[in-house]
Amino acid sequence: MKRKWKIAGGALAVLLVSCYAALHVIVRAETVRARAESELSGRTGYDVAIGNLRLTPWLGLAASNVSVSKDGARLFEGGSITGFASPLDLWRRRIASLTLEKPVLHLSLHDLFRRSGKSGANFSIGALRIDDGEVVVETGRGAPLRLTGVSVQAEHVSLGLETGLRLRAALPALDGSAELSLSGGPEEKRAEIAVYQKPAEPAPKTAQGKKVFGGQLRLSAKGENAYEATAAGQARGLRWAGETIDGELASRFEIGAGFESVLLSVDVKTPRFPAGLLPGAAAPDAVPASAALRGDYSAARKTLTLQKISIASEMGALDGGGAVVFTESPARLAASLRLSEVPLDRLRPVLPRLLGALSYTGKMTGNVSVSGVYNDPVVAGTVWNEGGSARSEKVSLGRLSFKIPFQWSGGSLRSRGGRLQAEKLAAGGKGRTRFTLQRASLTGDIVKERQKPVEMSADFQLLAGGFSTPDEAKIAEHLNAKGRFACRDCGADAAFQGEVRIESLELLWNKFFGDFKDRRPAVKIDGIYRKAADELKLNQLAVALDSIGRLDVKGTVGRLSADPLFDLEIRSDDLRPAGFYDFFIRDAFKTAYPVLGGLGLGGKSALALAAKGARASFTLEGRLRLEDAAIQEKTGRWRAGSIALDLPLKIGYPRAPKDDAAAAPAGELSVGEIRSATMTIPK
Repeated sequence: MKRKWKIAGGALAVLLVSCYAALHVIVRAETVRARAESELSGRTGYDVAIGNLRLTPWLGLAASNVSVSKDGARLFEGGSITGFASPLDLWRRRIASLTLEKPVLHLSLHDLFRRSGKSGANFSIGALRIDDGEVVVETGRGAPLRLTGVSVQAEHVSLGLETGLRLRAALPALDGSAELSLSGGPEEKRAEIAVYQKPAEPAPKTAQGKKVFGGQLRLSAKGENAYEATAAGQARGLRWAGETIDGELASRFEIGAGFESVLLSVDVKTPRFPAGLLPGAAAPDAVPASAALRGDYSAARKTLTLQKISIASEMGALDGGGAVVFTESPARLAASLRLSEVPLDRLRPVLPRLLGALSYTGKMTGNVSVSGVYNDPVVAGTVWNEGGSARSEKVSLGRLSFKIPFQWSGGSLRSRGGRLQAEKLAAGGKGRTRFTLQRASLTGDIVKERQKPVEMSADFQLLAGGFSTPDEAKIAEHLNAKGRFACRDCGADAAFQGEVRIESLELLWNKFFGDFKDRRPAVKIDGIYRKAADELKLNQLAVALDSIGRLDVKGTVGRLSADPLFDLEIRSDDLRPAGFYDFFIRDAFKTAYPVLGGLGLGGKSALALAAKGARASFTLEGRLRLEDAAIQEKTGRWRAGSIALDLPLKIGYPRAPKDDAAAAPAGELSVGEIRSATMTIPK
């Protein structure tokens, strides 16, 4: 019996192999291939051509060089198609699995909705796989739309009068997955998409994760070769690029015959605008936002006209219209937009830290135009504000207004002739030095070329300024000044220049009081601030007063934001003792000391000093020279001169340097003569 079973088993194996070989030969026969082409063409209403057929292991069927056409138009091309179906599957009009390698599918919106006149194949596919496919959509006018690199893994696909397709795909960028369902008949096609994401924090997980987006699309035939499409979607907790997106989308498209025209409308609402998705944007507070778009497309003019562009939120509103012209490549844009109701306080996250610390009132308005190619447009316009104010714990600004023109193109930003005006500025408070300014204005330019640092320049004016200390021992009033500054590199190493001319100033400093109006003080500065080292390098700091002279300073100041450490050279080749004495000593103290009022001083002097140290401890070392000087009583009763002085200086604070006194250089003082009405003392 055992031997009989072996013989029977061997015979069965030989029979199966013989049957498989026979099937392989039969399937590869030309008559079978022709029969398959005829049967498929008759059942589907399309012209089907097959290059060759062959049998694969486990009774699968592979076809190569397959094409499907209709009225001479190629609809489908496939390099290799492999399918498997059991006898039970065939009886149920089902294919268990189907794989397509590098297929090209040509779709026509018109044929998609047109009935073929044949009974539908009405069969289903258990598992569908497409590798590196291409979809070409014929719109009936112009170049077709191409979608390349299509890869699909789908289950439960039904084809026929009522189609059904379910696709699943992984979305690594969103750390989730998506499901797409397609269905519909000749009158309407429907699509639904669902996106699932894994929880951001440990939580009970489902097989797919949490559903964060759901969308629906309906495409209906309306008349001869015309269509209507509606789409809607809802996002709930969709995480993308560090943002969480919530909102609703609704859109409608009315497609004319042959795509000659398309009417479109799009509406979006979100409880929080995801500003973090914009390049370089600082995320503002969560605010609701809505957007609406209305327009139409003309195939004859190849132009998309947008009659309405509207975006509204608590951060302001943007309204306008425009057009996109496709007659050139790339397409060109032209739009005019109006910006309104933008609260100044909402701009704080994008302002420099010093300005961002203030709270603002008032709103900004602007006009914006967009033109040029879509991938590198020119954005130009003007933004302005009237009647705003600003305040913080230590600073208040009663009125703020500005008008800033700008142009953005090619990655470069230019703003020329911008104006800023502030009124009733106060800084400080109780127990602190208080600064006030009745009015300040600034007119300047800002240029940021692509891959280059920011450059700025401006003219400014200060009116009715001053300060006072808590004990009122030091007071400045009636400060009026004009000036200019420029910054050649406002990045990490800021190279800057500036000058200011003081037109009037009254200063009380303890017992000294001076009116600087006739002295016309002027200050010039040229330096570099190195942010990484927190160091200020002064190439020049010049302070000049009419009839008194000029003082020049250069050197470095380190640890600028902490406890400054300085190393400076101080020089003056034009100090005028007469002017210095008249302004700082005689005029200030002649009432208290009448004898000072009767003295006169002449000559010229020079000063050279090196200052090193910090505010708490420093040294001054250098030399003071005086030439052709004279001291005399104004009525001429006595006179001393000419006087010459060469005085080495070495001064320490809070105590003198510990140097050997014997090594200290000697100074020299010489007096030409001292003369009075009754005597003369020679040199």
